[in-house]
Amino acid sequence: MISRQIVDQVTEASTANIASIVGEYVSLRRKGASYMGCCPFHNEKTPSFSVNPAKGFYYCFGCHKGGNAVNFVMELEKLSFPDAIRHLGKKFGIAVPEEEQSPEEERAGRERDGLYAIMEYAARAYEANLRESEEGQAYGLTYFRHRGFRDDTIATFRLGYALNESNGLHAKALADGYKEDGLIKNGLLRVNPDNGGKYDYFRGRVMFPIQNATGKVIGFGGRVLDARTKGVNVKYLNSPETELYKKTDIVYGIYQARTEISRKNKCYLVEGYTDVISMHQSGIANVVASSGTALTTNQIRLIKRFTENITVLYDGDSAGIHASLRGIDMILREGMNVRVLLLPDGDDPDSFSLKHTADEFQAYVDEHETDFIRYEAETLMADSGNDPLKKAEATHTIVASISEVQDSIKREFYVKECARIMGISEEAVFSELQKQMVRNATEQRDRDIREQRLRQFQEQRRQEEQAAALQPAPAAAQMPPDLPPDLSPSEMAMLQGQGMTAPPRSVPKPAATAMPQEVEMREIMRYLVTYTQAELHVGEGVITVGDYILSMLDADGLTPQSPTLVKILDEYRDAPDRRAIDDKHYLGMADPDVVAFVAQAIGGRPALSKIHSKYSPVEMEKDSLDEFVPRAIKELQIKQVYRMWDETMATLNRLTEEGASDEEIEKVMNDLNDLNKVKRELSLEMGERAIGR
Repeated sequence: MISRQIVDQVTEASTANIASIVGEYVSLRRKGASYMGCCPFHNEKTPSFSVNPAKGFYYCFGCHKGGNAVNFVMELEKLSFPDAIRHLGKKFGIAVPEEEQSPEEERAGRERDGLYAIMEYAARAYEANLRESEEGQAYGLTYFRHRGFRDDTIATFRLGYALNESNGLHAKALADGYKEDGLIKNGLLRVNPDNGGKYDYFRGRVMFPIQNATGKVIGFGGRVLDARTKGVNVKYLNSPETELYKKTDIVYGIYQARTEISRKNKCYLVEGYTDVISMHQSGIANVVASSGTALTTNQIRLIKRFTENITVLYDGDSAGIHASLRGIDMILREGMNVRVLLLPDGDDPDSFSLKHTADEFQAYVDEHETDFIRYEAETLMADSGNDPLKKAEATHTIVASISEVQDSIKREFYVKECARIMGISEEAVFSELQKQMVRNATEQRDRDIREQRLRQFQEQRRQEEQAAALQPAPAAAQMPPDLPPDLSPSEMAMLQGQGMTAPPRSVPKPAATAMPQEVEMREIMRYLVTYTQAELHVGEGVITVGDYILSMLDADGLTPQSPTLVKILDEYRDAPDRRAIDDKHYLGMADPDVVAFVAQAIGGRPALSKIHSKYSPVEMEKDSLDEFVPRAIKELQIKQVYRMWDETMATLNRLTEEGASDEEIEKVMNDLNDLNKVKRELSLEMGERAIGR
């Protein structure tokens, strides 16, 4: 963990030099006190990207991304916060040592570094085998050149060869000082359970190193060469799951493709190693592969770090078609845009890219790439003829995909397109879509509840085990066996009949929490971060904007829903000296979401609230804080009162239906009268511009 002092030093140096840092990536031109350029995060012709050296932040008026120099490097280079601090610390000559760690943390860190070192060693050993050994040249290099791979491509992807020896890597690694334990943990060395003998996991195979997004080798894929290794049925062999390598979390080629994916704002998704390499060599560098595994949510989220646009490019055979159908809904569910490209039957991305130049490939994409609705319709209707049942089934499948689209406007366009293609009314599609979205929400709710109950159940079990270890209970009171935490009463009865008598403990329901209107809350927090130390004249006294907002929110027990806004408010509340808190302080925080919010608040020139805009231009906002800030608080208060009114009315209706006593109903009626008084008071205070519901 990097010390706060070092983080502050690097952030301060970066803030003071933000123009030069951004200038390494963007051509900037001075415009008044700021610099302007074309945004590196989205395509644009007219510059809308601003860098403010005085404040030390950047902001794009087009895509609304903003932050400090650390955020800029994180966003553009796709680095974590610690890696960005190290990157900038090196730039400004600031040593970035780690804070003192516990012995356990130091040991875990050393072990992980050791595992990375072993994987790098293995990758280099396989590369050397390919180039320098007779066996590697005769079989491995010949194979790669037969596939059409150039030497520079082989070097880019660090391709190699594993000798056809039972302990070729094992013996070499031991001779060079590496330990067997590390080789075993990384899946490079196996132990025979029958006789305890050890042997290399990869033998007689060409090797494809698997690198993470920062370029570290975390695993391998090995392809058998039938001419060299007889009797082996597994064509491709991947590293087993290890501490470093989780096959469901990584896509092959992400390190080589990440820059081009970001630049072109698009990613091609293929199946295999050679598909990626051949396309990359032909000039299509923004391509990754799921490495033969079924596409996973974590793989999609990894790609989403670099772009929101995926084109699924699979073989034109039936297996490829079904693979693409399985992945479409998952990609849509993650809020990404998906298109599909099928290659001519008999071609895969590898063979197709070797036959065509990058321009020819792009021309084919432009002509044949299609959105998921047309693709699913053509695929599912291919053999349906005029069968109405098959058409209905295809429509249900398409609507299920549309229901995964997160953007409501996009969904509406897709509904219109589905209705047009399938020849049915938009009303019918909308009706089915609503049903499907309810089913989706219900399934997601059930999943969330199960996960929550499981976590609580496991935590309860852990606490009981700890208590039992400290003070063993009598035999008659021993803990019951573990049971799933989401069983129905009938399932519980069935298990009890099998001798499992103890039901899982009940899970407490979360307490209801107030949910203030987030639009009004964001407006208030914008005032807080933009004018923290500005003075307000309240009555005959003077108070800072920050202290006024904090006191008013705390007095009414109002808290933001957004974790980002909670962090901003807590940062001010918990500050040892609130006078030191201002927009620069927030821009220097380690949380990128906080920094982005603050940058947008002070740099995005947001429009005034609707009750302000017709009375004062945005340039005069600072001169009218005495009016605007209290009014923003009252907006929030009146929305809160309306929410409480609705809840109280619902309670009254329920009590009436249940035939509650006159005393209970009278109490609720009194609450409604009190709320009515508050509503009238707030409305009078806000005058003719009082916000309606």
